[in-house]
Amino acid sequence: MLTLARYEAVSNQPATHRDLSICVGDPDMELLGDRIRNVLGERSERVENVELLQASDYASVPEKARERLGMSPSQYKLLVRVTLRSLDASISKEDANRVYDLVYSELHEGTSGYFRN
Repeated sequence: MLTLARYEAVSNQPATHRDLSICVGDPDMELLGDRIRNVLGERSERVENVELLQASDYASVPEKARERLGMSPSQYKLLVRVTLRSLDASISKEDANRVYDLVYSELHEGTSGYFRN
């Protein structure tokens, strides 16, 4: 024990993560985190980490990528890694996909993009 910090439970369950490429008008990660918590509700407790891997302005994104994402000149393209982990059970692939789809649909502000059927 190196500190007197309060004990917090650590999960022994496996984590799952997905990298999401999204377009947003405001790249503030605090606001994006708030939006994720709001859209997931009770499921937000499964979000272990949201990490910004890359941020690019319109001019630095290749034209094909801008078209694929429906990116406008006032937007930023973010590569965001969302990590999920449950304290008490493993997360099924189907449940993880539902969470990632909700997060993507909430955050992505482009006019097109990838959605799972």
